Amino acid sequence: NDMHGNLYPFAKIAKYLKSEKAKHPHTLVVSGGDMFTGNPIVDQYPLRGFPMIEVMNQTGYQFAVLGNHEFDYGQKVLSECIQKANFEMICANVKADSAIIDQPKPYTFTEIDGIRICILGLVETTKKFQGAAIPSVHPERLKGLSFTSPLETALQYKHLRQECDLFVGLFHTGYETDKEIAKAMPELDVIIGGHSHTRI
Repeated sequence: NDMHGNLYPFAKIAKYLKSEKAKHPHTLVVSGGDMFTGNPIVDQYPLRGFPMIEVMNQTGYQFAVLGNHEFDYGQKVLSECIQKANFEMICANVKADSAIIDQPKPYTFTEIDGIRICILGLVETTKKFQGAAIPSVHPERLKGLSFTSPLETALQYKHLRQECDLFVGLFHTGYETDKEIAKAMPELDVIIGGHSHTRI
């Protein structure tokens, strides 16, 4: 999570994953968001952000949650990057009312060695604009999008516990919010978090 355009560790990540997959072939590779913003190679590429998408494709990422910085380049660029990604991007607490980007799926299912896994995605909404809660992004980048509280949204998906063997929260909401959701929603087996850059 929170790579922020940092391309350089991916050779190490790819080698590490190759080693892990040799021992554990059913390894799941996911991102907790904020792939973009922070590296001029990524930020100034003709399709802004695409170098990160490309290295994540080659590294074998399977799922990612939309972080607040995924919106930094605007929705048209984000939409193009989503189309070029070989991995699925999800987010439950955003509604694309009249936006450029397509409505993201709130959650997704995958199956590994007979184990059915559900992955629920959430993004932070800690900024306020005209009375509405939004992610920490310039409001101009969010036209046509509306957001709901991560905690309130998460509780609407408790029923997914009955549809899977492993229920994963892939959240870009920050460590403190992750803890609140964990306490309120014991149905989740694990939370993979991002946003606050907290080392655990």
